[in-house]
Amino acid sequence: MKITQTTVSIPLFKFGKFIGASKTPLDWKIECDALGDDDWECLAQMAMKILPAFRTVQGVPRGGWPLAEKLQKFRTSSADLNLVVDDVWTTGHSIRNFVSVNKIENPYFLVVFLRNMDDAPFTDYLISVNPSVLRRA
Repeated sequence: MKITQTTVSIPLFKFGKFIGASKTPLDWKIECDALGDDDWECLAQMAMKILPAFRTVQGVPRGGWPLAEKLQKFRTSSADLNLVVDDVWTTGHSIRNFVSVNKIENPYFLVVFLRNMDDAPFTDYLISVNPSVLRRA
């Protein structure tokens, strides 16, 4: 009996009409469900190159959960910061709400994809996908 493996490819970037978590209309979105376990591990390793020491790490449901899981092993009990991670920052609504609802003290934010730099002056990010920085030659 021959076993075959089928892989379903999900595009990371999608054009179309979408509504973000903050109810903001979007012309395109980042589909982080396209990222696999190895991708999240790589992103965690990348993050550790820029992050300060942190005591706890929490992921914003549900986009931040895979990265938070991969970063758990890097926690430092003597650190003061509480790391809060999410997959995509557009307006910051989800991550700010998460911190407020959960009363997280001394939060330090990390997102994988940063869509809007103007709204995130205090956030570390791994990849900027801010179209406003693109210029025609």
